[in-house]
Amino acid sequence: MTRRGLVAELAVGLVMAVAIGAMFWEALLLRGAFFVQDVMVQNYPFRHFISTALKEWSFPLWHPGINCGFPLFAEGQSGVLYPFNLITSLLLPTYAALSYNIAFHLWLGSVGMYAFLRQLCCARSPALAGGLTYGLSGYLVVRAMSPNYVDVCAWMPFLFLLLELACKRNRWIYVWLAAGVVGLQFLAGHPQAAVYSVGAAVLYGLHRNLTGPGKRAFAAVVLFGVPVLGAGVAAVQLLPTAELVQLSGRSEGVGLAQFVNMSLPPE
Repeated sequence: MTRRGLVAELAVGLVMAVAIGAMFWEALLLRGAFFVQDVMVQNYPFRHFISTALKEWSFPLWHPGINCGFPLFAEGQSGVLYPFNLITSLLLPTYAALSYNIAFHLWLGSVGMYAFLRQLCCARSPALAGGLTYGLSGYLVVRAMSPNYVDVCAWMPFLFLLLELACKRNRWIYVWLAAGVVGLQFLAGHPQAAVYSVGAAVLYGLHRNLTGPGKRAFAAVVLFGVPVLGAGVAAVQLLPTAELVQLSGRSEGVGLAQFVNMSLPPE
């Protein structure tokens, strides 16, 4: 890439940052905070407990202040080991960490979608439109009430991008990077969204394998290897969470009425 091209790509990233900053300027300037629904009743308290523990050089395996004690790390949704959460928990007040988390990951998702579309040979303008459409979509913005969900979705375009590069170039580095992305998604604290993302990426990879150029055997290894390797990266979180699930009220499954609760009607 030429210097002029690099400057143009950096300018696109800046445009995305300005667009997201303009939308959430109050939170970024700490004149307001995201404090609704799941943030209020779960994410903020959990992350505050974690931040307090980490600043006291204690790992938050257990918190005695929730009910009669609660396995905070095993619960998983707080994303204790997710790198961004670790750093911001140590450096920032919880409300500021949450605000910057949401804004940063909306920007990250925009950049990832832009990069993926550029890899599909889109020009800068439509790729920019696609990136902003993804990062500032109603689907993601309304999920600000679940920061861990936004975190997972922000990495999804990068997973698609790396699978595309792996299939095109047949290089293992992209496989390892894609597995790292899957690991980050599971560590971010929303397994459901991570499974959605991996499932979508596998379907895309399957389509790419059947219709595009590249070595079929290598692509097949990528499709099956990336989810397994990614789960291995996040095993330190997934295994305690799986153990907790077996001890929870949902260990024997849920009834149909609860399973379809809040679903859209068929029509």
